[in-house]
Amino acid sequence: MKRFIASPPSLQASISEIIYMFLTENYLTKPSLLQIKEFTIEDLARNSFEMTGNDFFCLYEKTFRLQNSRRHVNVKNYFHNRKFISNGIDFFDGGRIFNVLEKLKDKCENQYDINSIELLMDESLNYGSLIINKFLDIRFSKSDRPKRKKKFLLIGISTDYEVPNDEFAKNGNTHGARLLKECFSFFHASKKFKNDLAIQELVACVVKNFPHAVA
Repeated sequence: MKRFIASPPSLQASISEIIYMFLTENYLTKPSLLQIKEFTIEDLARNSFEMTGNDFFCLYEKTFRLQNSRRHVNVKNYFHNRKFISNGIDFFDGGRIFNVLEKLKDKCENQYDINSIELLMDESLNYGSLIINKFLDIRFSKSDRPKRKKKFLLIGISTDYEVPNDEFAKNGNTHGARLLKECFSFFHASKKFKNDLAIQELVACVVKNFPHAVA
């Protein structure tokens, strides 16, 4: 007898819509998007979000399927002293970062919704971040499949968050990215990594779509 495996609930938004929400609102602000009534520990636990951490700092996470798509995402909701502070998303095959950025540009109502973009890469050049407007971290990596090794794929998005009356988590997200990766200007990256096709494609895409914002 085959065991029934429930399908993940649907998250009614596209990848570009999700990133735009983070860009303009700092995080997902509408509980209904996650099929809950409010961002509270009690409501998340009641709706099968899994908890990791402790009362001081923890997250509640759950897997969703994107609307009209086979792609899945893992949504994480962060709490400090039981108070909701932010959320972030991990993508399971979020698609080529090239396509993600082009759709994000089309989604922006004003080109100056994005006023700065920084490029961060790790030592292996397999993982990186685009820091947008100093607070939004769009993470990407090279596929482990040989045929797609020359392309960067979207793997996650998160933003800086602040804890009231506490410096513990202020700018914690992008600060951590800067500690783990090195920042390059797009011009420098195009020259230094001229033999890395994934970096060349990424640099060309950002410069083409957001020329006013490149660092």
